[in-house]
Amino acid sequence: MSFPDAVTLGFGVTSAALGLYQSLKLVLPVSPISVYFMSFKFAKLSGYEVLTTYSPPNLKQVKEFDADILFEYNDPNTADAIRERTKDGLTLAFDTISLESSASSAKYYDMRMSGPGYHGLYGGESFKFGPNEIPARQDDRAFSEQFCGIFEDLLAAGNIMVHPPRVGDGDDLKDVLEGLDLLREGKISGEKLVYNIAEHAL
Repeated sequence: MSFPDAVTLGFGVTSAALGLYQSLKLVLPVSPISVYFMSFKFAKLSGYEVLTTYSPPNLKQVKEFDADILFEYNDPNTADAIRERTKDGLTLAFDTISLESSASSAKYYDMRMSGPGYHGLYGGESFKFGPNEIPARQDDRAFSEQFCGIFEDLLAAGNIMVHPPRVGDGDDLKDVLEGLDLLREGKISGEKLVYNIAEHAL
């Protein structure tokens, strides 16, 4: 595995694992991915059917990661289509974006979930997200350490696809800051920004 490919794994792996297995209580994958792609790859390995929303520019890439059913994110009929597909029986939802806009969308879908329900990406300290108070959870670290061993086996067995890296120009920390600006401006989609920082920059 190349260095840029390896760099894409860290945060996406732990965020997807915590959301799916620690919070939503999915069955851990026992067979010897950005958070978005890693999440439904893990869910598929755990034996679940994956319904996901997508933006049209990323449709080809989403199909390559084996989601079962695709719905266009901005289609006004998406909520009704998901209700129809699941017979109004959706039990689990994982918001891999976790911005105010995506939280509002999840609330709009209002699937009347009978299972653990909605989960987003949260930090290690309690805070307010939309109308909900999100508590800190100290047991997440212990779970992450446990999951690392499982993930190593999945990676060695070839069951994990990395999120496509986009190696940024430059080799200085200021170039990383420019990359953050690109993210804020919504100019990066379907790729993970990777920078090779020269020793002199550190």
